[in-house]
Amino acid sequence: MIFKSIILENFRPYYEKVKLEFCNGDKNITLLKAENGSGKTTLLEAIRWGLYGGKLDLTSGDSKEFGAASFINKKYLEENKRKASARVILNIVGKVSEDKEEQEYKITREITFENDMYAGVKLTLESKDGKVTSEKSEAHCQELINRLLPKEINFFIDGERLNKIAPEKINQKKSKKENFEAIKESINRVLGIKSLENAILDTSKVCSQFEKIYLESNNSNKSIMELEEKLKKIQYQKQSKLKEKYEKTEEIESLNYEKEKINNKIDEILEKIKSDEKDKDRIDYLRIEQKKLGKILENSQKKYELCLSVKGVEIISSKILDNGFQVIKEKKDKGEIPSRYEKEFLEELLDLKECICGASLEKDTNNYLKIIEKLKNSTPRENKEKVNEIYFLLKDIEKIDFLENLKNVKSEIYKIENKIADIDDEIKVLLENDDYNSLVVLKEYKKSLLEKDEAKITLHRSIGALDLEIENIEKQLNSLVKEKIEADKKNIKFKKERINRDFSKKILLNLETLKKYKEDQGREGLREKIEEVYSRINKKGYRAELTDDFEFKIFDNDGKEAGTGGGETKNKALAFIGGLVYYAKELNREKNKSALDSNGGIYPLVLDAPYGDLDNEYRMDFTKMLPLLSEQIIVMVSSGQWSKAIEEVIKDKIGKKYILENKRRTGMDKRFDITTAIEEV
Repeated sequence: MIFKSIILENFRPYYEKVKLEFCNGDKNITLLKAENGSGKTTLLEAIRWGLYGGKLDLTSGDSKEFGAASFINKKYLEENKRKASARVILNIVGKVSEDKEEQEYKITREITFENDMYAGVKLTLESKDGKVTSEKSEAHCQELINRLLPKEINFFIDGERLNKIAPEKINQKKSKKENFEAIKESINRVLGIKSLENAILDTSKVCSQFEKIYLESNNSNKSIMELEEKLKKIQYQKQSKLKEKYEKTEEIESLNYEKEKINNKIDEILEKIKSDEKDKDRIDYLRIEQKKLGKILENSQKKYELCLSVKGVEIISSKILDNGFQVIKEKKDKGEIPSRYEKEFLEELLDLKECICGASLEKDTNNYLKIIEKLKNSTPRENKEKVNEIYFLLKDIEKIDFLENLKNVKSEIYKIENKIADIDDEIKVLLENDDYNSLVVLKEYKKSLLEKDEAKITLHRSIGALDLEIENIEKQLNSLVKEKIEADKKNIKFKKERINRDFSKKILLNLETLKKYKEDQGREGLREKIEEVYSRINKKGYRAELTDDFEFKIFDNDGKEAGTGGGETKNKALAFIGGLVYYAKELNREKNKSALDSNGGIYPLVLDAPYGDLDNEYRMDFTKMLPLLSEQIIVMVSSGQWSKAIEEVIKDKIGKKYILENKRRTGMDKRFDITTAIEEV
């Protein structure tokens, strides 16, 4: 960047409009000669303020703390008491970035006071692309200006700044930190390290943002994991509830099946009960018949017993007697029983009360009576035949009719008994088929049906409750699924952010590596240029060194540190500034620079009373070196620092030359400080 011109309008001693043009190129030196108090320092302050605003005095604070007279030309202020303003207009040529074309910009900064009260500052930046005002975006306006000429890298050098760069030994300790910061800031800007530092800072911020997002993504991942766990649990709950519902439904189906079986059993029992009713009627009928037959049997048995007790016994007894007599006869024939003892024998039998055949001869029985009858006729032998005749007579009486009748009675009894037996068998069969527990079983079955109906009601209630739980679970599931979908969407975004975070970290690492490389490379190149400049303005053969912290040191031929007092410090500072601007110009000439290579550049070197207490030899040597240092050099000197001999050395490089005159100093206006600029041709 180079200055084309500056217009100072009612700015301190500059009344109305004062314009200065600056040169560059082959004739790159603009010389302004002025005595002390004529406006040299004010011009330097005006350049700074026009570019960056803020402080208007190197020793003052915020501009708002001062009245209008501190900034506005007093003559103009007297003419415009109610409202007055001062303006600085800078025309510069430069480019805001490597990818932009170089063009001319007009910067206007104006401060206004109303009734001696601060009213504000207005900033305007104009280019061929249009106008940007501070009202719309002061920050954007200032950002563009800083890109054209960074505040940290401006080489507007006066005696005070020289002292900061190279303080005398007595002030070194006090100024060491400020000195280091000033040097390093300028070096970083020239080497492009400042751009890298800004890039590193911006990338660090981006990394921090990505890191924050990354941590959020981790939390998001945790949230997703928690959601997945919740989903699993709730899905498990749902499956459990569905399984429980299925089991209860199966229980209901099982109960229905069991009820159906019971109902079938009940139907069978009811049918059986109907059949049993018929069997019961039959049994009742058979029992009535059985009773009737029992009575008939009883009568028949009585009849039979009656027959046996009268005639039957007689018939039987006759048979027994016949058998007995037959035995007696046989024994008599054998001589075992004497016939004369027949009467005695019969009497003996009566005493024994038992016949030899085993028949009973109890008193008053038929057999007993027969024996008695026999005794009556037994004594005479001749009665024997008569007894036999009685016997056979008794034997044949009604024998045939009685036996037939007895047979019939017995047959009738047999038939009745058979009928009764048949009835018993039938009743037995009917009773075997009859289930007397049917009613009890039927009652149990009905009770079981009621229990199963109650169980079904309970199960249906449970299923209803389960349906409500499942419905609530499904609502939770739907809510969680939606939440997870949103979380997954965020996670997809976070995945991209995590990639960005990792990528930004790699970029940050590369930038830091590049910064270290450029520092090492730049330190060596800068040291060479500073040594070159220093060797040209210092003939003692001293050695210059730039430490790792970019601290500039000078060592004498004995290896002791030099350049720490008097004019040597100015010499050292000028060598440093000259070497730095020189190195920036050389870097700018390098071809094929990448977007990251913002190192180097064309920076105007503005020197206000640079020579100070340098001796003539140093002044001469430094002046010879001046044209090489930058594409544009603006030198402001007083007659005490400048001479025709010095000017002769660089006269071919001077493109513009002005004399700044203060009318109050010259006596032309004793009331007001008014500085004019007279161009020498």
